[in-house]
Amino acid sequence: MSRQELITRLKEDSKQHWFLVFDRDGTLVPHAASAQDAILDLGLHDILINLAGIDRTLVAILSARSCQALQSDFQNETIIFAGNYGMEILMPDKKPFLHPVAHANQLRIREVKETLENLLPKELNVVIDDHGYSLCLHWHLVEQESQAYVHKKISEAQGKFPDLFFRKLASSYEFLPAVEWDKGKALEKMVLTIDQDLTDQEFSKNCLLLYMGDSQADEPAFDVANQYKGISIKIGSDRESQAQYVFDNTNQARDFIEQLLVLRRGQLTH
Repeated sequence: MSRQELITRLKEDSKQHWFLVFDRDGTLVPHAASAQDAILDLGLHDILINLAGIDRTLVAILSARSCQALQSDFQNETIIFAGNYGMEILMPDKKPFLHPVAHANQLRIREVKETLENLLPKELNVVIDDHGYSLCLHWHLVEQESQAYVHKKISEAQGKFPDLFFRKLASSYEFLPAVEWDKGKALEKMVLTIDQDLTDQEFSKNCLLLYMGDSQADEPAFDVANQYKGISIKIGSDRESQAQYVFDNTNQARDFIEQLLVLRRGQLTH
């Protein structure tokens, strides 16, 4: 379906509440060589803040980054932050959520970081993103002749921490607590919390859920959005995705979010 068909669907939807959930990197912000270079556009920042300030409209950022990093983007108390794939969640006027297994393994994650730093000298140009309750090591800047060595050392590090979950991605490796958790479960956690506030009707009947992401890690959240008869949007290729809609890039995502703001303001002023 086209973006215009999606806008038409939103205009015709009668649900009173909106819950808009966005992945960060690759969705709101283009991927960059390092996490520090992936900066949220100021205009989009203001659009999201304005959306979150509209009555009966909730905005959340669900990311692999930490809640602390997400808060540094906004420093705003009206946006929901779900960091470390939602293992930590900060919702306005709610008790913070931290998965107990993530909390229990925080020191182990710190040990992983120290081990990787000892095994991989800085001159190799590996980038370690420390999210507090998880780690992501990027090797895309490593010279080709050194990549085999880096992979070998990462394998050594993996062997030292059999109690943690290890995931190999296209140009990075992740170390996480060994817990059955993903963005879908995090989205469910937030929905159940919101549902407690919608006492007049159940969530699926009274709240429109929209999720936007760009990677395989977002697929469980697409599935949850679909289950709630909501809207799921993939940024980039739609290959083997459960998402209902596809945008080519983050620029199209930004334009659409701006349309959401205009549409939502119009709905609540008539």
